[in-house]
Amino acid sequence: MTYNSQSAYDWDMFSISASGIFYVDWGDGSYEKIDRTGNTTKTKYSHSYTTNGTYTIKMAGLATGYNSSDTTAAFSLYDADYKTNYKSISGSLGAIFPTLQTGMPSFYQTFYGCSGLTSTIPPNLFSGVTGGKANMFYSTFEGCSNLTGSIPGTLFSGIDTVGNSMFYSVFDSCSHLESFIPPALFKKIEGQTASSLMRYSFYNSGIVTQCPTGYAQYITGFESSWNNKVSCEPGCNQITLNPGTGGTAGSVTKLYKRTDSSTWYTDSMCTNVYSANSNIIPTRSGYTFRGFFSASQSDVNADNSTGTVYLTHAGAVSDDGATWTTNANTTLYAGWAQNCTEPSNGLCLLQIITPGIADYTTTCNTGYTLGGNNTATPTCTAQCNAITLNNASNGGSANTTVYKKTDSALWYSDNSCATQISTITIPTKTNGTYAGHYTTATSSTQYIAESGALDTTWTVNAPATLYAQYDCNAHYQTNGVRISGACAPNVYNVTLYKNTSDTDTTTVTTIYEKYGTGVYTNSALTTPVTTSSNNVTKPTRTGTDTTYVFDGYWTARSGGTQMINANGSLTSNFTNTTITSATNLFAQWKM
Repeated sequence: MTYNSQSAYDWDMFSISASGIFYVDWGDGSYEKIDRTGNTTKTKYSHSYTTNGTYTIKMAGLATGYNSSDTTAAFSLYDADYKTNYKSISGSLGAIFPTLQTGMPSFYQTFYGCSGLTSTIPPNLFSGVTGGKANMFYSTFEGCSNLTGSIPGTLFSGIDTVGNSMFYSVFDSCSHLESFIPPALFKKIEGQTASSLMRYSFYNSGIVTQCPTGYAQYITGFESSWNNKVSCEPGCNQITLNPGTGGTAGSVTKLYKRTDSSTWYTDSMCTNVYSANSNIIPTRSGYTFRGFFSASQSDVNADNSTGTVYLTHAGAVSDDGATWTTNANTTLYAGWAQNCTEPSNGLCLLQIITPGIADYTTTCNTGYTLGGNNTATPTCTAQCNAITLNNASNGGSANTTVYKKTDSALWYSDNSCATQISTITIPTKTNGTYAGHYTTATSSTQYIAESGALDTTWTVNAPATLYAQYDCNAHYQTNGVRISGACAPNVYNVTLYKNTSDTDTTTVTTIYEKYGTGVYTNSALTTPVTTSSNNVTKPTRTGTDTTYVFDGYWTARSGGTQMINANGSLTSNFTNTTITSATNLFAQWKM
């Protein structure tokens, strides 16, 4: 109990008329033990607060006997000097003053006139009190005009026997009480009668005279004493499961909920509790059920719903449905998700995620790009793959790029694969001839011909690289051999013979022709021979041959064309002739 002290004086606070030992915490730091062993005489107990303020008074103990008078309360605030200063009550009086084998307590006028009480009535205030007798709750709350809330249905749950005037004026003038008389309040004494049992029980109280929407009047048989006040029980509201346009209802098309109750039922009496059942699930061709919603849903292929789902796609009560209440017959509407249209070159999966969310997952094959993500009609579009033409790795011109759509044999010049081509511009290599593009720099798998024509069967599903290969031209390296570096000119030996007779095979020296470049006296090609420098070695004759004079090197043993003159220098015949193979020159002599 909370008490608002307004003056420092020793005031009577409450009375007890039960035997037993009791303990009081006055809320100001002081405590009191009340020993009433064997004493059931009504006694007032007082306390003085030295400082004004609000105090919480707590009481404990256990009654062992009660005053024999039905009109003497076991505990009462009626005789308190300032009972209107009490502001709230909580806990259980019945735990301290319960029904005993030797007798029952009375709560005659216990809170009578406590108009300062603004709290609700504790639902367990009289727990432990069983049976019943005359005047037991006579005017218990009469005049408590500021009590709030509704009357707890468990307040008199232990009372199963009636007596005269038992509930006379019990809630008389409790004008701020709300709602209706709970059906459970007098459930155990329905059909019993006693003189003035409930006369004026709800007179001038705030209890309603008409049941609210969704509730029906509950008939107890005591209504004639209630001054038109009513007891109400929640109605059993029908929840219609509408499958929507194009949908076919499941075998169960209705569920039920009591007014203001979150529990679902399968029957119109609201007795059989509903549990998840696939029998409520409707069907619809081309669609997957998403759940039953609070508002009519347009067909969706993604989660763009605006209602609240109360029953899931599996037929279970959703989290929102577990707290939803209604006070009238209601229709819930099926929500649908359009089934996946399987895209070419991909897979689409529709899952319904609780609560009612349509989740579309599309996986495209390698080389395809997803369009229409999280919809029922996704697309998997072929990528435009870059095909790098590596022209340079084998010594050719700069790299270029062409394009191919995934799994298409067609070729394109642009990265959007819009402009189709059938040939490429042939790359070049110094002293070499283009031999086509291949899968590697040395591979034999060819996809672009020597003419630049593009293969009409090859497909890809990712970017790729083709490598240009080249043949060296004639007289460079070895004709037809694919090399990665430059095509270097061939070097041809030019053997110079002494030629003192038709059978003389004596060589004077060898010089070297680097194709298209020049003539050198050494194989390292560091000393060039020209028409005026670095003369070649001239042969000599001994003995009787000294009468012969060297006349240069010629293309034949006799006759022919002079290629090197008598000084050992190249003639214009040599410089104007391209050596394309190993060559022999012969010294010629004159007298």
